[in-house]
Amino acid sequence: MRQRAAHVYLTIVAVVVCYACSPSRDPPESNDSDRSDSLSTAATSDRGAARSGTDYVLEIATELYRGGEFDSVHVLLKPALGRARAQHDSVSEARILTVLGLTARLEGDLAAARELGQTALDLKLEIGLESELSRSYNALGLVAWDEARRDDALELFDKTLEYATDSSKERTKAVVSINRGLIYQDLAEFDEARAALEQGRDLGESVGDFRLVGAAVSNLAGLQVWTGDPGTAITTLQRAIHYFDSLDIAPYKINALGQLGTAYAALGEISSAIVVLDSAIGLARELGMRMEQASNIEVLAEVHRLAGNHTRALSLYGQAEELNEEMGLIEQTGADQRSRAEIYAAVGDSTLALEFARRALATHESVEAVLLADLEHRAGNRDASRAHMAAAKRLAVDCDARTAWTDVVLAEARIADRDERPRDVLAVLRGATADLSAGGYDTEWESEVLRARAYSALGQGDSAVAAASRAVAAVERVRSGAGSGMLRATYASMRSEAYEAHVLTSLDLGDVEAAFDAADRSRGRSLLEWIVAREAGDGEATVRNSNVRETERLLQLVGMLTTQLREEESYPPGERDTELLEDLRSRLAEARSDYEAVSARLDESGTVELALLGDVAKGAGHIRDCLAPDEALLLFFVAADEVVKFVATRSGIDAFRSPVDRDVLARRVRIGRDLLVSPNSEMDDVRLVFGDLHDILVSSARAAGHLADKSRLVIVPHGVLNYLPYAALVDRTSGRFLIEDYDIQLIPSAAAFSALRSGAASAPDAESTLSGGVAFAPMLESLPASRTEARAFRAAVERGQTQTGKKATEARVRDALAERSIVHVATHGVLNPRNPLFSRIDLAIGRGEPPDDGRLEVHELLNMPIRSALVFLSGCETGVGVAGSTDFAQGEDYATLGLAFLHAGAANVVATLWPIEDEGGAVFAEHYYQNLRIGGPATALAITQRELLTQDEYRSPFYWAGYQLIGAGDAARETKIIGR
Repeated sequence: MRQRAAHVYLTIVAVVVCYACSPSRDPPESNDSDRSDSLSTAATSDRGAARSGTDYVLEIATELYRGGEFDSVHVLLKPALGRARAQHDSVSEARILTVLGLTARLEGDLAAARELGQTALDLKLEIGLESELSRSYNALGLVAWDEARRDDALELFDKTLEYATDSSKERTKAVVSINRGLIYQDLAEFDEARAALEQGRDLGESVGDFRLVGAAVSNLAGLQVWTGDPGTAITTLQRAIHYFDSLDIAPYKINALGQLGTAYAALGEISSAIVVLDSAIGLARELGMRMEQASNIEVLAEVHRLAGNHTRALSLYGQAEELNEEMGLIEQTGADQRSRAEIYAAVGDSTLALEFARRALATHESVEAVLLADLEHRAGNRDASRAHMAAAKRLAVDCDARTAWTDVVLAEARIADRDERPRDVLAVLRGATADLSAGGYDTEWESEVLRARAYSALGQGDSAVAAASRAVAAVERVRSGAGSGMLRATYASMRSEAYEAHVLTSLDLGDVEAAFDAADRSRGRSLLEWIVAREAGDGEATVRNSNVRETERLLQLVGMLTTQLREEESYPPGERDTELLEDLRSRLAEARSDYEAVSARLDESGTVELALLGDVAKGAGHIRDCLAPDEALLLFFVAADEVVKFVATRSGIDAFRSPVDRDVLARRVRIGRDLLVSPNSEMDDVRLVFGDLHDILVSSARAAGHLADKSRLVIVPHGVLNYLPYAALVDRTSGRFLIEDYDIQLIPSAAAFSALRSGAASAPDAESTLSGGVAFAPMLESLPASRTEARAFRAAVERGQTQTGKKATEARVRDALAERSIVHVATHGVLNPRNPLFSRIDLAIGRGEPPDDGRLEVHELLNMPIRSALVFLSGCETGVGVAGSTDFAQGEDYATLGLAFLHAGAANVVATLWPIEDEGGAVFAEHYYQNLRIGGPATALAITQRELLTQDEYRSPFYWAGYQLIGAGDAARETKIIGR
């Protein structure tokens, strides 16, 4: 039996429409007298009476079924089934079997659901009960959908509509439309899915069946989550859940809760996702809906897994595994075991990883044999690894599937790479080039990275660089799944490996400028998926906007088709739908071709916004020309076991390499931050830790003389170094903090530097732009000193104004940001641990609806016309991304609140790396705005930090080192400006 794959993270838990027997909607009983049988009139009368009693039982059972009270359904219908059979009442028997089959399906027993449903259909066909055929075909169509037999399901839904009676025709159309919409969604045919669901909703409204309306609306919201708009879906799902509560239809509520939990998870609101999914699981457990219970447990497990709570994720996968095993869902059981194996491998427990991978072997032979070969090799069990690899090869040949073979090839190449056998790596990959490039983009990047390493090991530098370039090109086409918007750690890891290969192979070849450009292009770019040209009314902006949206749609389609193709190819040759396979391969090739064509058009229309994301590489020579004589640009690249430091000045670019493990560097940064987030830390400890970090990051450039005549450092951080307070780095030789010797500003990429400098040049002069503005302090109760901060702003800034308490609304902040002046916001910054696009600053609630709901989120900022010369975010960790508040990720966190303001148009942003003490924040702000009269934003920040470190009360780096300036710096500085 082919079973529908177990639900995983971001898989929609659909609300299917079962439409069980409901006598109130049945045709009149007199219709049954038309059937051709040899019953006597008396017998017919007796059976009619029997059916009358059975109808009453069925009516009660149907309501119990809709309410999810499945035990009661069995208690009522099993005796009724016995009586119907004893009385040879085939009509009642068929109808009872239909309801029992639907109940079995929701209980997770698909085999019983199919058998009961088919028996009911056969009976109805035998006795000519055409008025009941529609329900049976629909029920069997749902089981076919659960078992991933989509073509069978569509045919059965066609039969459902064909046999609908006149009185139920419109309602049946609604049912079929909704269920077809779910199948179209499975097939990544999003437009067709949306059209079918909307038709089902409209038909449900026309016949007054609001259960159908609720199901359609809930599924439309689920489709929004799937295609990348979870925020809109949440409100819809909340209303749907309330509506299902009012109708007391618990099964629909469980599905809607599952979808709501998925939506919250997609937004990164992990706490809300956990609460909602717990509710869905509890209700499913209470009702005995084991399939829903297991699938929601798996979703919850993946939420915990992505949040880094491996212990809880393992426990939940264990619960799901037990449930799936009880239901006989072998593939889902194996998938749970595999997930547990992957988690144990990730946390370094190779023994348990092997144990669970071996358990999964029985259900996913070809896949698990590959996993076991890799795990056994990591554990040093070479003979066992070779045996599993040989088994995986045999299975891949037997099943004749491209995906199975590419899994084997990549695993074999990984093992050869780990064993330092570069020639074997190349030989293995050479034989599978066509297969590796025939699916999605996910296999191509890894194969090219492995090639790059092999060529580099063999001393073939040109070939290594070429392979690394192809790896980067493939990674550029990989996103975080089906338009979910999730910033997955796996994607960050992919980026890291591909760009690392490109940077290091270029350095090995001696091409420093090419390595610099590659490192700069590695900067985080997920915001590119959301940033489109502002609608300025010109044709170019409109065309670019359309192209960006089209690339995202095509990426979603490529991802979905690749997933569907892998699923279909995973079945044995005799069970595959060859027609569907050909269709999927053709559609995938077409989608890839279309995507690359649109991407090419997009690349030709590069803009400042793209440069900010590192998407338009300006080139190392161009960057040098943008630097002032007293400036140096430090661009960092964190590789697996070394840090590369590029130093660019007017005279040239040099590179320095420091051997340090990425995890070791992360621990040092974490220790340093932990020391600074308290004002009472021992200064000897601070100087020791930040002295070590200075040695790793800056000392080599200073020793080479590149910084001798410089007074300002423009820093481009990478990975874990995004969370480092550079001002607190300590020169062991002089004992001075870095901020005592240099003004410091940060920039998201070197390519952004020239764009921002050009923007600064086109702005009014510093004196006019840095006077006037508004300070906002909405949270006076929780941040009482923010009132003092606002007053200090008004006193120090010419024409400065304040808005405090309830007056500090989101709408007023938006208005202020549209002006060319200063905007100071003293409030809480709320970091989203999974989707930085929904990080926010909290403001007073105005009208209550966006854009005045008191939650100014990153994705909203990107669509705002911000013209501020300076935005000062005096809040909690407004300059830190995901890893700053949870754990350091391998990839780069770039959608911080500070960077969001920069991307939206602000020339400069001051943001904070950790929660700043209320009174200290007010003092810092007062000094900063007084110093702003002396120089520009960067100069004022450096002077303020130096002033505070000389004062006994505020000398601790806790009070001053957490502030960072991101942006163009001082607009009035003497520098050569390059046009856009």
